[in-house]
Amino acid sequence: HVSMAEEGPKRKRDRGREATFPAYRLRRRSEFLPGRSNIYVLDTAPCPSDGEELIALAGSNNCINIYERDTLQPINTIGSDCHGAEGTITGLQFADHALWSACTDGMIRSWDLRKSNKKAVCILQGHNKEPFNCIAANPSSKLLAGGTDKIGEDASIYIWDLRTGRAPVTQFTESHSDDITQVKFSPRTPNYLASGSTDGLVCLFDLSLMEEEESLMSVKNSESSVAIVGFYGPHSEHVYCLTHQESIHLWDLSEVEPIATQSDIRGDMADKFGVWVDYLINCHYQKSSDKLYLVAGDHRNAATWIDYRGTHSH
Repeated sequence: HVSMAEEGPKRKRDRGREATFPAYRLRRRSEFLPGRSNIYVLDTAPCPSDGEELIALAGSNNCINIYERDTLQPINTIGSDCHGAEGTITGLQFADHALWSACTDGMIRSWDLRKSNKKAVCILQGHNKEPFNCIAANPSSKLLAGGTDKIGEDASIYIWDLRTGRAPVTQFTESHSDDITQVKFSPRTPNYLASGSTDGLVCLFDLSLMEEEESLMSVKNSESSVAIVGFYGPHSEHVYCLTHQESIHLWDLSEVEPIATQSDIRGDMADKFGVWVDYLINCHYQKSSDKLYLVAGDHRNAATWIDYRGTHSH
């Protein structure tokens, strides 16, 4: 299912430390494939606010569904026959007036949603056709990044400049020693890229310099396999990391030591706030209030938004 929620009144609980949970109510729901409950949504991508209010979702059936963002009315479908029989879609991004998808078949494809033939208008590949685990795009800089599995000795981050053609402009192979799980551009500084890996490291690059050694600004160590990374703060001056062990880590971009680390978020939420969570989903930074919300879920299909006060513990 694809669901949309809207914010309602806030409620607060105080057990030694205040936590604020925005209360949400279900606004819209749409089935990815009506009548098929065994299809999982693997990734979502909202279209940037450029007049098209769209959201794209990748399913475990290797299809991409496009919806009108406010109503969740289906608009378009890119079928599995367009991707081929091999591989799984691992990431979606809107960039350069197109939708881009990464796949474990070693291809990153571009889709022009204005056309009806549903054929990829551009296909990007790494030098060794490595499987892609993640994708990120920064429309303002026209840069696209893809992270790969470790093949042989190398796990690669490829960078493309969408203005110059289909060949990658650079390839980073030295910064990570295992599968790349996340790449994410800074929303404030177009050339800044964060990457995460199962090697436990979060790397920060300045892509105004394309040589890996010169581009690498700093390395953070979560000491656990990295699941999600992202930027937050008024100037995107901080980075967060969620791990596959359900821990959270916050850093300032310029510092090695973390602002905050919480390794047992599940136990802490139950002990301090009486809220049980089974897994972490993501973080959401609300610029208007300068708050970082941690989004968590449980096995009863309930989601909790936690005002994570580690944001300003420094």
